[in-house]
Amino acid sequence: MTVPLNKNETLFSFEILVEYVRLDTGGKLLRSWKPAVGVRLLDFPTLVIYQSDESQTGERMFTPRSDVGTSNEVIFQKGKSCLFKINLDSFHQHLSNTPLYAMVMDVRHETPKLIGSSLVSLARLVNQIKTDVEAHGIGTPSAHGERGEHDLCNLMGKKIGLISIACKLVSLGGS
Repeated sequence: MTVPLNKNETLFSFEILVEYVRLDTGGKLLRSWKPAVGVRLLDFPTLVIYQSDESQTGERMFTPRSDVGTSNEVIFQKGKSCLFKINLDSFHQHLSNTPLYAMVMDVRHETPKLIGSSLVSLARLVNQIKTDVEAHGIGTPSAHGERGEHDLCNLMGKKIGLISIACKLVSLGGS
């Protein structure tokens, strides 16, 4: 039987940066869509990251590049962060079994349309934080992050592109 590290809740900061989305469109150039990425961490509210302020004006919202083949690349370089309190043991258990869910959407209409989604494991980050807390105590802050490209799949599970995401998880201490 394991003894919980701390029965109290710990304050966490979660930061995410969407660098780009690259869709394989078979050579067709996407013209009229308004990209956004929705990010869902466990049961917390979904964070929506819009591509840019230019998307409000209806200007061209993608950057086709010759070095990415038959893909359309959408540069975001935007992110969001949130603070939340949760018990570290519970958080570790949940993140070890449940990935971050990233959804690429077209938000030009009132009802967003899902283009593709990706599952991003944060198990390594929460394991590193738990190891730090075991070594240094719950009152010592711990921060770990990672960056990577993840496959984007449509609703049928077919790979339709890539999403580049950087995540950072920070334990700010117990209460």
